[in-house]
Amino acid sequence: MNGSNTLILISGPAASGKTTVVKKLVAYYKAKMKKPADCYIDIAKERGIPIEKAFTGIKREEAEDRFCKICKENPMIIGDQHLAIQFKRDSMMAVSNEINDDKEEEYTPAISKEFIEKLQKNGVNVVVLLLYASPGVLLERAKQRYKDIGHTVRNQSIEEVKREVEAERKFFATLMRENHLEGCEIRTDTKTEQEVYLDALRKTVELGRKKASSIEWTR
Repeated sequence: MNGSNTLILISGPAASGKTTVVKKLVAYYKAKMKKPADCYIDIAKERGIPIEKAFTGIKREEAEDRFCKICKENPMIIGDQHLAIQFKRDSMMAVSNEINDDKEEEYTPAISKEFIEKLQKNGVNVVVLLLYASPGVLLERAKQRYKDIGHTVRNQSIEEVKREVEAERKFFATLMRENHLEGCEIRTDTKTEQEVYLDALRKTVELGRKKASSIEWTR
């Protein structure tokens, strides 16, 4: 790749397997695990701002600049990142297991064209993989995850999950088109966690081989 550092974002709707893939890729590449949304939380904690107000009380530009600096200081950053967010619901989920009742709140892009351009200007190569599955499969996974570890079921109906999947795929396509990024969609319906991870690993290796990079993609 053209720049010296690399950012791999694993995106997708809730219960698509993002966190599992990120942890395994981080271990494989010996990379730092961080996502853009973390910077809002970091700044809020530093300033004593309530976490539920982090995404509305901190300027996007400031959080993006913080994340760019982190990417410049580390050869490889890997993180999970929703591309479609609902500010009110996501802010509430950041501090509690409760969900805002406004199920019709519009989804907005979490990653802007300008943010990607800022990363690229700082010599950071950006790779985005989108994990997704059919709404029914995602809903069942979310319910099972709640039983296993108590993780909140974000969207509790097929219709809600469908809206999230459509928003994630829409913003992914827009991001790819506007920024000419490397990436792909990985459907996870009938795959095990290991199979999804291997698909993601193969794709990052493939993308790494396409362009010269200081990152050692294959060991």
